Amino acid sequence: MILTEQKSLIEEMRRLTLEVVPGEVARCMALQLQSSLIDRIKEAQPKDKQLQKFKDQVGAGLRIDLIIPRDGSLRYGVILCVPKGDV
Repeated sequence: MILTEQKSLIEEMRRLTLEVVPGEVARCMALQLQSSLIDRIKEAQPKDKQLQKFKDQVGAGLRIDLIIPRDGSLRYGVILCVPKGDV
């Protein structure tokens, strides 16, 4: 399939400010995308000792203000708990 006929790909390219320029033949050898901020926060949560303490308390039934949904992240209601440091 021709690249410019894939509508979802075209929209994603616009969002990333990429474009296909007619003329010379171009090849995309590799495209690396970074994970979303939410994914990075979820990956960083286990490294935060305080958040792990809270998670243990939730598991023990000692905290009802925090939840651990199916994805295993720690949340305050619908709000994702952000660990300290760089995410």
